[in-house]
Amino acid sequence: AKRFVSQRDYFGPLMLKHGDTDGLIVGFSKNYTSVLRPVLEVIEKENGVDKVAGMMMILTEKKPIFFADTSINADPSVEDLVNIAKMAEITVKTFAIEPRIAMLGYENFAGISETSKKVAKAVEILHQKFPKMVVDGEIQPDFAMNADHLADYPFSKLGTTPANVFVFPNLESANLSYKIIRGMKVAQVVGPILMGLKQPVHVVQMRSSVDEIVNLATIAVLDGQAQTAMIASDVVLLTSGTAALEAMLCKRPMVVGHRVSALTYGIVKTFGLLKTRHVSLPNILAGETLVPELLQDDCTPE
Repeated sequence: AKRFVSQRDYFGPLMLKHGDTDGLIVGFSKNYTSVLRPVLEVIEKENGVDKVAGMMMILTEKKPIFFADTSINADPSVEDLVNIAKMAEITVKTFAIEPRIAMLGYENFAGISETSKKVAKAVEILHQKFPKMVVDGEIQPDFAMNADHLADYPFSKLGTTPANVFVFPNLESANLSYKIIRGMKVAQVVGPILMGLKQPVHVVQMRSSVDEIVNLATIAVLDGQAQTAMIASDVVLLTSGTAALEAMLCKRPMVVGHRVSALTYGIVKTFGLLKTRHVSLPNILAGETLVPELLQDDCTPE
């Protein structure tokens, strides 16, 4: 025990376990699996959770989308896929986003291959156990993201509104997909967000950028006790994109935003890049007002 406590991989989780810290971010310079093992040995899982899972948040130009499981379960069983989808739904809702979940496969509602049969069975169970959950599959990702393609499947619970949460049939497909996006630098990638633990622990990717670490730390902070202080506040001063993300996650009103120029506003409005007059980062990404704002020019120093 003394030998384990002297190792940082165990020391950090033990600090969190005993209340000496509110959240934990690890993994910058070490292999993901080697860092995750001590975390799982020390930190308890949520009630009813058998296996934890990892989810990536992809901040696209239009709105955030989420990939799961990107980091833990190599070949998830039918029951694993059910649990991953449910954990993803719960996690995405904490971001004030209504999850629309696509269970992915390389066939559309065919159930021919073994992988498709596995995904289809998971969807069947999800529909039975959670009838209000918006989830369907198996479906190819490009179809799940396109309203016209979705219209070809009127029986789908997704309707014609594209999905924003994508549950992959195995770890390889999920991990490779988000790493292609990360490598192309076409969107900011946040995560992996660990799902299923009672306390906020997140394992960053090796050699993550400063922005990636800050974004993941923001999520860990909001999972922890710091969230209580923000929720108790009447006004959250928006000083950065991170502050805007914190305000969105805590659903705090009266975020103070920076006013964009009339020319900038006209350009983004004309090209359909901005669908709301509220101009903080969460609202722009969502295309709707997630957090009401008091614009900077309307505020007094007090």
